[in-house]
Amino acid sequence: MVGICCRVVFPFTDASGAKDRPAVVYAGPDAHGDVELLMITSQAHHADAVPIRSADYLHGPLPRASFVRLGRPLKVQTARLRFLSCALKPDFMDRLRR
Repeated sequence: MVGICCRVVFPFTDASGAKDRPAVVYAGPDAHGDVELLMITSQAHHADAVPIRSADYLHGPLPRASFVRLGRPLKVQTARLRFLSCALKPDFMDRLRR
């Protein structure tokens, strides 16, 4: 399941609301069926943003240039995910862990 892209509701850090946005499965599922996600954004200005290049897709890609936000993990039940028709290669996911 690691590397699969999905959509999920991410809460704002100030708890004022939430936004439906793309994410990638980073780890899991665990014994409770929860997965750890990393936010995907189209904004390159974030210090923790890692670009997703066309060669990084196993299949897909996303409709616009995208970046994985390493500093915005979220743990959520697998049932809450809405899967997209793209996934990232295992070697790209390994690079995120370094």
